[in-house]
Amino acid sequence: MTVVAAGYMHIPLQHKALAPVEIPPNTTAITISIHGLRDTTDSWASPLTSQLASQAQLDSHHFLAFDWNPYSQNFLRCSVDGKSIGYKLGKQMSTNPTLEQVELIAHSCGSFVALGICDALKDHRAGIKVKTVYLDPVSIYGGFFWKYGLGNFGACADTSEAYIDTGDKVPGSNQALEHSTTYDVTQARIQAGYTGSPHIWPTIYYQALRRQK
Repeated sequence: MTVVAAGYMHIPLQHKALAPVEIPPNTTAITISIHGLRDTTDSWASPLTSQLASQAQLDSHHFLAFDWNPYSQNFLRCSVDGKSIGYKLGKQMSTNPTLEQVELIAHSCGSFVALGICDALKDHRAGIKVKTVYLDPVSIYGGFFWKYGLGNFGACADTSEAYIDTGDKVPGSNQALEHSTTYDVTQARIQAGYTGSPHIWPTIYYQALRRQK
């Protein structure tokens, strides 16, 4: 990888194209679903958000499908931008005085957004409980650190889960995470006869799993 490409990936951006996130007052819990590389909230994040909201038992539990386009489109920058975007959002969330619990559900490169949110919450808000759920997370950070996600996803959370498909060839997406309870859902894909991408399968599996709860 050239020095020029490496420098490009780490140029800080202001991410001004993102729509502001509004969290209702008196929110005590929030669940955020975060799409991955070159995806939108339409594929699984919004459907899951609607599903979970319909199951909610508390009016103070807020559900959000987080759209971080256009910064999720570039495979060279998505990890760096995702983590930075997440940290800014987590810092914003930390100022909410009623917020007690946060659940972050992320796919692919969106896992870096979840990591950034979690890091910021733990840096700026003592006592808040954070759960992370990683769906086929991409591990490579900044184009150089191939195992970054494997060693960092889930590290800052109070509890963390990962759902992986070993048929996936995306770096880190097919391996257990060091700081998360990892579930291999490969056989479930085969038994279901799913013929789509193994990288997408964990999002489908997880939606079905949450419908059962």
